[in-house]
Amino acid sequence: MMARFGRPLLLPLLHLRNRYFLLMDLIILVLAPVLALWLRLDGVAAVLGVWQPLLLYTFLAAGVRLLIFYWMDLYGRYWRYASVGELAQVILAVLVSSTAVIGLFFTLRATMDVTSAFSLDRLPRSLPFISSLVVMLLVGGNRFTVRLADRAARPKANGPVVRVAIMGAGDAGAMMAREMKNNPQLGMDPVAFFDRRRLCGHR
Repeated sequence: MMARFGRPLLLPLLHLRNRYFLLMDLIILVLAPVLALWLRLDGVAAVLGVWQPLLLYTFLAAGVRLLIFYWMDLYGRYWRYASVGELAQVILAVLVSSTAVIGLFFTLRATMDVTSAFSLDRLPRSLPFISSLVVMLLVGGNRFTVRLADRAARPKANGPVVRVAIMGAGDAGAMMAREMKNNPQLGMDPVAFFDRRRLCGHR
């Protein structure tokens, strides 16, 4: 009964497109430094006291991370069929972007005029590290919530299931995988995509 009533609630998650993930990432990247600073300083008043350098840091960090996320193909994947390979890609993208953000943070901190209202010297040194952990949790979490929703909402097969690989990881391949998942009576479970560029694991 729970599966029957829960499935309609999960269906909207299964149709999220990459442009929605881009929008969610943007929101996460704007909020992560604020949350990180609040955790570090333990108070809203303290956060408001350094809003100017925080604004500068947020703008720079979000721009750097989005460019690296796009370069590392986080907006060209089918997260409904995400696997360990996609999880590793998210972790790597966050680590690479965090390295760039931390380097930029300490470079600007050392070179900016400390008397400026926007000087990053007014922010704690731990900010980019805490912020990176928040980004890791939220960016990875929003994608793999879709994967978990797919598993929870998936109809159950009535008989034996054959594990199959799909040749082509484009729109046609995704459509074939979607058809197999939505129609368990076919008795086929897509476990991988093959294409000319890469092998995309499904589980």
